[in-house]
Amino acid sequence: MKAKTPLFKYEEQFKGEKYAKQALKIKVLETGSLVLDRRMLHPFVRIHIIDMNTYKYLAKSKPLSAGVANKESAGFMDTYKNHTISLTDFILPMST
Repeated sequence: MKAKTPLFKYEEQFKGEKYAKQALKIKVLETGSLVLDRRMLHPFVRIHIIDMNTYKYLAKSKPLSAGVANKESAGFMDTYKNHTISLTDFILPMST
């Protein structure tokens, strides 16, 4: 089987010291076994970035900067079912 090469390397695309710590590269090596179902059209993997010391989502270094997508926000619902949308200060989960 021929090895697949990446489309680009981060170091080649973003040269210089200012880009050295601005990306997180995640490679999914394996998942649990998927149960085949005719109704399942598009299985995906969702990745959560968790701080293993606090067991909370990893905080951004700059809360107003985008972590995954531009203009990212999250919706929250309280016990009275009031829905609010606000900017996040943590890295949102991503799907492949």
